[in-house]
Amino acid sequence: RDVPVTNTPKSNVSRLESTYLEYIHVPKDWRRDRDSIDALLQRYRVIAAVFGVMGALFAFAQHELVLQGLDPQGPLVTACKAACTACTAMCLFRIHRIYMLIELFERVVRHITNLHPLDVQVPVALPLSIRSFWLEVIVVGTHVPPFLTMEVGFKNFDNFILYRAETLGALWCSFRVYLLWRVMRDYILMNLPRRHTVSTFSEVNMGSSLAIKILLNSPRAAANILLVWFFLILLCAYWWRAVEATACQFGSQTLDTRCDDDNALSWNLGVVGTEFEKHNDNYFWNAIWVCWVSLSTAGYGEITPTTHLGRCVACVVSFIGIMIFAVLTAAFSNSLRWT
Repeated sequence: RDVPVTNTPKSNVSRLESTYLEYIHVPKDWRRDRDSIDALLQRYRVIAAVFGVMGALFAFAQHELVLQGLDPQGPLVTACKAACTACTAMCLFRIHRIYMLIELFERVVRHITNLHPLDVQVPVALPLSIRSFWLEVIVVGTHVPPFLTMEVGFKNFDNFILYRAETLGALWCSFRVYLLWRVMRDYILMNLPRRHTVSTFSEVNMGSSLAIKILLNSPRAAANILLVWFFLILLCAYWWRAVEATACQFGSQTLDTRCDDDNALSWNLGVVGTEFEKHNDNYFWNAIWVCWVSLSTAGYGEITPTTHLGRCVACVVSFIGIMIFAVLTAAFSNSLRWT
């Protein structure tokens, strides 16, 4: 009668409550949580895209400064090159971290589906064994570093054309726009309910292909396609303007003596009657007009490419225009269906 009774229902409930409170206050290891890894992946992709695009903008700035006649080794151009190098290094660091997080995410998925032992320690050197990582290093890491400048000249039909390293570097840095697509893809897929669970058990990869299908089948499909069309016009116009300009007519002094030859000033397109005086057209609206009429498959022909690279850009623009119009027609047809 004097022994206290402790094994009562009330005491058991209190014990369970205390155990639960202790459990929920234990810090959770984010490396074992799939959603936490995915959220960090999205954040790192945004940061990588920001630094990548900023580096590309600094590369564009250095090209424009050289195009306007500034010294390629002057302080302002060198500052742009240094800023581009710093942004490139930060972008590459984030890309390295992204590949490590992707490996950790796949380990967690294998642990959930196949009960594989989960090792959350991902080696730092693991991305170095992945080919796609090195491909991104080449695409993102190639740029013109500070205190480096050079000229590349070659034959263009019977003419001589000269390109500066700043021009070629800016063109290459423009390929970094692919980083923006990853951010856009994450934004499109982030609101899908339980997408990781559905992807795991249905064995369907919810990646870029699904994001494109969602864009093309949404009520705003036509607006999305027109927005991509406008962006491609601006990008292709920049390519056109850059490859059609010869560095022999830049304001800065060139070291290549071939710029004094007649075929560096008086050009022809390899056909009799096509002789003309070469002048750089730095007016950006003319480049936009060329890409507009090419993307719309009209092609009036009052402005024609005069370089091999210019013709390559024109071919790419025409092909993109055909694809855009085909997809736009399908989007309009889908929106006009009877419901």
